[in-house]
Order: sequence, then C-alpha cells, then structure tokens
Amino acid sequence: MIKQSFDLDWEYSEASGMMAQFFAQWQPVNLPHDAMIAKPRAASNPSSSHGGYFPGNVANYRKKFLVPEEWRGQSVQLEFEGVYMNAEVTINRQLLRLQPYGYTSFVVDITSALAYGQENEVVVSANTTAQPNSRWYSGTGIYRHVWLRRGGDVHIQPQGVFVTTPVVDPTVSVVQIATELASLSESYEGATLRTTILNGEGTEVAQTETPLKGFSVQQTLLVKNARLWSVDEPYLYTLLSEVLLGDAVVDTETTTFGIRSISVDAQNGFRLNGVPLKLKGAVYITIMVHWVLPATTVPKSAKSNC
Repeated sequence: MIKQSFDLDWEYSEASGMMAQFFAQWQPVNLPHDAMIAKPRAASNPSSSHGGYFPGNVANYRKKFLVPEEWRGQSVQLEFEGVYMNAEVTINRQLLRLQPYGYTSFVVDITSALAYGQENEVVVSANTTAQPNSRWYSGTGIYRHVWLRRGGDVHIQPQGVFVTTPVVDPTVSVVQIATELASLSESYEGATLRTTILNGEGTEVAQTETPLKGFSVQQTLLVKNARLWSVDEPYLYTLLSEVLLGDAVVDTETTTFGIRSISVDAQNGFRLNGVPLKLKGAVYITIMVHWVLPATTVPKSAKSNC
C-alpha cells in the first residue's frame, strides 16, 4: 500500500470526561509525543519507583485531514506503531478501535468512516490513570510514529507478506512467499499477484504472476547465483509485491529479506549457511557492593556506580 507519514499537525489536550470536547484547551503537537514526561513527580504517586513516581493521566490527540474524492473505492488505514495505553481511535465521532495494550503496533481500517471530498477528523485517546501498570516508565500518549496507508479495492494485508528461504545454495536458492490479501468488495475476480525479486543493486532476478483464486497466495521463486546473507556481508534482496486488475497496478508492498540458512545441533552448535558461528555476548549483572561490604573496602570506581 502507499504508506505516508501521518505525524505532523496534530493537536493535544488533557481534558477528560463527557464535557472534554467543549472545554478542552488544544495545543499543536507533532508525533511521537509523551504527555507524561513533563508532569510533576511525587513519592505518593502509585506508579512508585518502577514508573518514576509519575502520575497517570489522560491524553487526547486530534487531527483534521482532507480525504479526496479520488480515494473512494480504496482501502484507507491508519497504522499506529505504539500508543500507551488503553487507546481509543475515533474517526468523525465513530469509535473504530479499542487497543488496551500499549506496547504493540496496530492497524485501524478507517475506510467505512470517511467522508470523501471533505475534511475528516481523527481523535485518539490514551489513558494511564490506572496505576501501577508497568514495571518501568511508560509515558502516556502516541509515543511512536503513525502512518496513513492507502491501497486498492483488492489489497495486501498489513504485514501480509511472509518470506522464507527453504533451500539456500549460492548456485540456486529457493524463495517461498506467502501473501495474505483482502478486498473491500470481498471479490478477487480478475486480480493477479505479481511478485518480483530485486537484488541489492535494484536489478530484477526473478518474477512470477499468480491469478487470484483466493485471498491467500503461495508462490515459489528461484534465485540463481544467490548472494547469501551473513554477519560479514549482510546482503539484502527486495521483494516487490503488486496487485493487478487488468494491466493496472492497484496495490504494492515491498519487503526486504536475506537468503540464509540457520541450524542448531548438539555436535556443531549454531550454524549460519552451514558454517559454525560462535555467538559472542555477555550478561551484565549489577552488584550493590555497598550492601555487603564495609564502605572502606569498596573501590572508588564501585562507589561512583552505586
């Protein structure tokens, strides 16, 4: 789908309750935004040390945007990368989504609530008044990016393209693609899914077309002289998925992926592309040495870190 930033030109207020829409004092804001960070902290706040002693609050956001008449018959969605928490999404005073959990992204199909050829309004509310609700500082509001997604009647679902590489060989590698689609009219008649693989330089290396016989499509492509993804050379290919009605492209998605194999066994451990690879890392442990040692025995460097 066509994906464009929806971060700019919002307004924000903290009024709550039935009369909020009449007495709210709105101020301009761009996203991402945290409505909690400027709040005064107090030891009595139930968020306690885990939440930085911040109070919970209600954050309201609204944005007015023009929906052209040309968008009629298309799928229009809003993608929220993160709203903390208990989010309510309303379009033109029509409640479309409740999202209680605050740490996952979500997509709202707003097609049915739009007024075409005129100005529309989206309102998002976040509520963190129920405290404590997290093991760390959470913030309040739309704390990540928002995107406007737009596609044709027949379109690819959000996160609807899944790529695997079941056979990995520099000579010929196998790429399998599973694509999930949808349609506003619930019809896929005359639609075709065209899938193209481009190498890192943008050159086409494989392509296939599949007439739709349902909204789930499985495709297999062969990539010759494949460049494998590795830690030393993280080479990526691009998968271009296009939905066609006749000769017209009505929706597109791009997906980047690497051709590589991963295996683990007791004899060789972890292997990437058939080659053993040592996983190097460390576990960081904080030791509060001043709890168990006299102050005179604690090195200055340790004291400064406690």
